[in-house]
Order: sequence, then C-alpha cells, then structure tokens
Amino acid sequence: MVVSYEVTVYTGDAVNFSTFQNVFITMVGTDGQSEDTKLGSLFPFSHKGKGLTFEVKCTKSIGGLLVIILRKEHHDWLPNHPWFAAKLEVTSPIGDIFQFPIYKWITDCKEHYFKEGSAVIPTQDQHPVIRTCWENDIEEQQGLYW
Repeated sequence: MVVSYEVTVYTGDAVNFSTFQNVFITMVGTDGQSEDTKLGSLFPFSHKGKGLTFEVKCTKSIGGLLVIILRKEHHDWLPNHPWFAAKLEVTSPIGDIFQFPIYKWITDCKEHYFKEGSAVIPTQDQHPVIRTCWENDIEEQQGLYW
C-alpha cells in the first residue's frame, strides 16, 4: 500500500531566495520515516510568498510527523548557493496538517533537522530524533555565537 503526503515548500518573497540545487526531504514520524525523496529544484520560484507543492510517497503511514530532514544536492559549480527556506507544510493522507517553521538560510549541503511547530513541554519530546534535532540546533548556535 502506498501512502501519499503533500509537501508544500515556501521560500522567502525575494527572487534570490530560491535555489538552483535539488532539495531532498526525509520525514520522521511516530511510526517510522520516509525514504530520502527528491522534491526537485526550487528555482525559478516565480510565486513569491506562495508555495510549491510536491508529493512524497511512502510504503506505509509514518504516523504523526515529528521532524523533517532537509538537504540540498551538492553541485561543483554552485557548492554553497544559499537558499532561504521560510516554512514547510505537510498534509497527511488523512488530512492532518503539520507545520515546520524554518525561517533560515541553508548554505551547505548537510542534513538540516527541523522540529514540527506545535508547542509541547520538553518532557513530552521523548523520541530520539527530537533529541538529535535539539543537539544539532545547539551546535549550530554555538558555531554562530561562540
């Protein structure tokens, strides 16, 4: 059985906020994770302030989404072309909408973890991938400010 998720990616509203590189997503849920899926290039992004929608197919339901992992494909001619990711929305097969506020420049081709935007008490975040998300966030902040 194939399960389809609808992923809508929003970039900033300026022309140079898009990317020439292909973008890949992995979705991590309470019941498993998707395969690394190519969303395609987000350039040219002519719908400023509007999203580009893609379909991500999974072999089974991955449950409630916890984290998404984004990465850009490496190109030799534009290895660190910046991309401003504003937010990402995922609609599950049963119609649940998961919001991922990003609002940051992605300048490398590493994996970037983003936690679902619902407010929760830290003790409710027991899944190991959420801990990884927090650790990556702390490392990034330390790199910027220390």
